[in-house]
Amino acid sequence: MDLDPDMDSDHEVMARVELSFARASRQLMNQPCVCCNENKPEDEKIRLDCTHTYCHECFKAFFESSTKGVSVFPPACCGIDIPAEAIEQLKDPELLEIYHAKAQEISSEVKVYCHVKTCSKFIPMSEHAGTDACCPKCHAVTCITCLEAAHPGAECSGPSEDIKGVLDIGEQNGWKQCPSCHVMVDRKQGCNQILCVCNAEFCYNCTAIWRTCDCTNQEEPDDEEESENDSDSDFS
Repeated sequence: MDLDPDMDSDHEVMARVELSFARASRQLMNQPCVCCNENKPEDEKIRLDCTHTYCHECFKAFFESSTKGVSVFPPACCGIDIPAEAIEQLKDPELLEIYHAKAQEISSEVKVYCHVKTCSKFIPMSEHAGTDACCPKCHAVTCITCLEAAHPGAECSGPSEDIKGVLDIGEQNGWKQCPSCHVMVDRKQGCNQILCVCNAEFCYNCTAIWRTCDCTNQEEPDDEEESENDSDSDFS
């Protein structure tokens, strides 16, 4: 019986594809850690969506460093955020708890931190009651308005003298306060769009959330005007 030549060709293509997948799989299996360059056993590796491989020890150190500040969180590799599922592979409940706590801090619209300087822990919205916020770590109560120790029964007088001093210096130098985390920002140059370390975007001119103020419309020309400007520049 004669065999269909097209069928033989399809089988050859499939065989080559399977061989290519097998080779690629072996290459991934043998990838060393991108940090220490050691080729650990497979059960001591974490492979990310970008195909980069980390050993557990280096991945843990990388993750811990990303939780030290809001500007480097969430941890990412090749511009791709590392999901919680990858951290779960470390089988470390404490690390996973840190991840979720930092994610909650980043996403919170109202950022309040414990007024006790030796603590300074972020206080989530679940711990807010009225104008007070109770620290989940040291249990000190912070006033949400002045960000100092809570003062039940007494009218809030606003920021402390230390904070007022910083605000006065900021005003003299043209600094602005982030409307989300209240950190002071000094723009050296550039447009009014500011990306704070807490990931909030606001207008440097009026400190409103970006694209919610008239300054935004004044700064960004419409498409027609921009097109005319581009055309002029092409023939200048």
